[in-house]
Amino acid sequence: MKRVLLLTLRFYHGRFHGTGDWPPAPARLFQGLIAGCSPAKTLSLGDAFRWLETLSPPDILAPSVRVGQRTTNYLPNNDLDAFQFDVALWSKTKGAKRFAQPNLFDVDIPLLYAWALTDASLYAVTLCQIANQLYQLGRGVDMAYARGEILDEAAYHALITNYPGVHYRPGVPATSGGLDCPVPGSFNSLENRFQQQAKRFRVSDDSQKTIFVQPPKALFSAYNYNSASERFLFELIESFEAGEFAPWQQTAAARLVERVRDLASELFAKAMPAKRALIERVFIGRGAKPADIATRIRIVALPSIGHPHADRAIRRILIEIPPNCPLRPADIEWAFSGLQLSQSADQASGAVISEVRLLRGQANDMLRHYGINAHASRVWRSVTPVALPFVPVAQSQSGTQRFAKNQALSVSVLNALRHADVSAKVVGIRVQKEPFEGKGAMAQAFTHGNRFTALKLWHLEIEFATPIHGPLVLGDGRYLGLGLLAPLRSATGAIGFSILSGTEVGANPMDMATALRRAVMSRAQAELGRGKNLSSYFTGHSDDGAALGNGRQRHLAFVCDFPRKRLLIVAPHLLESRTETRFESNAWADLERAVAGMTELRAGASGLLKLQPEYVDLATDPLFAPATTWTSVSNYLPTRHPKKISPEDALMLDVQLELNRRGLPRAEVNVLKAEIGPRKGLIGSLSLRFECAQKGPLLLGKSAHFGGGLFVADSIVTSTYHAYLPAPLSTKRCHVDPCG
Repeated sequence: MKRVLLLTLRFYHGRFHGTGDWPPAPARLFQGLIAGCSPAKTLSLGDAFRWLETLSPPDILAPSVRVGQRTTNYLPNNDLDAFQFDVALWSKTKGAKRFAQPNLFDVDIPLLYAWALTDASLYAVTLCQIANQLYQLGRGVDMAYARGEILDEAAYHALITNYPGVHYRPGVPATSGGLDCPVPGSFNSLENRFQQQAKRFRVSDDSQKTIFVQPPKALFSAYNYNSASERFLFELIESFEAGEFAPWQQTAAARLVERVRDLASELFAKAMPAKRALIERVFIGRGAKPADIATRIRIVALPSIGHPHADRAIRRILIEIPPNCPLRPADIEWAFSGLQLSQSADQASGAVISEVRLLRGQANDMLRHYGINAHASRVWRSVTPVALPFVPVAQSQSGTQRFAKNQALSVSVLNALRHADVSAKVVGIRVQKEPFEGKGAMAQAFTHGNRFTALKLWHLEIEFATPIHGPLVLGDGRYLGLGLLAPLRSATGAIGFSILSGTEVGANPMDMATALRRAVMSRAQAELGRGKNLSSYFTGHSDDGAALGNGRQRHLAFVCDFPRKRLLIVAPHLLESRTETRFESNAWADLERAVAGMTELRAGASGLLKLQPEYVDLATDPLFAPATTWTSVSNYLPTRHPKKISPEDALMLDVQLELNRRGLPRAEVNVLKAEIGPRKGLIGSLSLRFECAQKGPLLLGKSAHFGGGLFVADSIVTSTYHAYLPAPLSTKRCHVDPCG
């Protein structure tokens, strides 16, 4: 059974003044453990710390926090660098401000750091003894103490199940931000920094002045610790036995959410009367302060979308619980489960027409339509209108007044994004009262009392510079069922993954593309289930197992774009410059679901790759944007090799046949390189010039579906590709007519 090294940390006060994000980084704890040891024992215990460096980043369990009041301290500034580090000029340095804004939390809830143990090492016992010596973590005022223990897997899971705080799990190495973690060499770097700290003030050889030398920084590596919001999906069911939906009108979204919220909070408060004030603050926002916004739950009414003829009635409700919520997610789920709602009543008699219950639902495609557990998107459109501050303008609007109104609305939208913690850059905003889809409703139809009047409600279309994930809920009504946006799905036909790390020296791009193909087929098979066979769209083989070779190889291509350190999955309709069929559109949707969440790829000798989804912009990407001149960045392998002509002419003839097969016009072909491979096969590098600009991708030749014969547009080629473009060893223009 696996075991866990658990360090339990407690503060004397419910405040943490240390700089950086919450929770305290594992590197901070690593330094605190070293500082707790006496100098005489630190070196003798160095092997235990070096062993801890080799372990994977730990799981962190921390209490939810609130941001405290900000205070300002005035003190001398250490800006001697402006005076060439001359200590004699210290009096000329200016004063500085230092700000302190502590994180506030429940002091009775400890912080837990858990490392998974791969073997039964005695160093784990030593670290448990070292933990007893810790006396602070953070700034000097952050006094703390700790204890260590070794738990088996069952005891650890029981502990985290009942833990009242937030569980932070380590992810991939962070390119920016993240929490610093110890890595091999961290202890030695801290030891070197300590020794150099005593030599900060030195006498220069030239001027004999005392100068200050900055000691070297410690070696740590940052990792993403993503603690996503907890989500529960509920369905509005009219008949429990038959499981029939009880759809509500989309225009009643605010009234529905308000009704569900009030019933659940009252039920919760009756079960826990001592926490009534906290429950009302988390559920309703009553008595909440600006610092409490990040702890409130969000109730989102989900209209049915995903098809042009969907009626957009509300059949599902999504409960989103932020990671810093002071209430346990399991308790919140209990409060909503089985709620009984009266959907409508007879106006004459007051008798209830139908009884509706709120029951837990299973994850389905409806969440994907709102950008949840799906690929990110750049363009989003409102399904329920967004509540924005009213912009007063005159009834008869001049051009200047219309401009002022549009500008004020744009500022309101940007503020709504800021309040929702959406930091992506906005490149386009469209605001209107009419819905964007045929089954939608006018914005004024969603009015709710005096809070959401017709003047405040607007339908939005927002375009971001970079893709973002859902759900996206904006505006003043984001806690009352309004302001829900859905991604506008664009059939790009290309899915990209950035390679963060893991590539070995001498990695083979073709092997990496092959590994990607196998991983995609495995995930697609798991998505479809065992009862269904993968189609030729994924496999490239017919039902009898034979490879497709009829000239119309309508299956996915897998590309390793090594210059940009990314992997690509390209749809066949892009390869053949045509419109995708209905079958291909459905298969592409299956593919998107299958690869959602893929963060790791085992590529054999090429390495264990850490991946991150990357948006592919067909309009600007050098592999996809239109251009007249294209140059190969991977070897072109001809489909056949005629024996009675030169290698250059064979390449020219074959590439013209390939262009004709792909529905592309004739091109002027320049052979940059032609050579015979180890198995007597022909390998070449080419440059193509078209009379009119052609869209990419250009993947040609025998190995096109594995990234061979990949061309890049010369007109927008970046410096990234220059090192991979072939040198013009020999140049010969095509004079061979493939039809002759």
